Amino acid sequence: MKIAQVRIKGDFGRLSLNSYCFYTDYEDLLNGDMVLVISNGLQLAVFEQYVKTDFKPEKFIVSKISDRRIRNRFFRLKKKEVLGHD
Repeated sequence: MKIAQVRIKGDFGRLSLNSYCFYTDYEDLLNGDMVLVISNGLQLAVFEQYVKTDFKPEKFIVSKISDRRIRNRFFRLKKKEVLGHD
């Protein structure tokens, strides 16, 4: 498994000042991708980069939010909003 460095999204969408490391089996994360991590419960985070470190994380990235189906769903909803469809 790879080790990913992320920043946790906090109150009002502000990112944490510190970066945190999580295990991930995602091979295709890009800087800025949104992910769900298991830390203190489920938390939203922003992927920064893969890192090589001797540190062994105890927590995991469990889902990638910035994938194609999420983006496509968002664009379908925006299109409905603009066109006024129910």
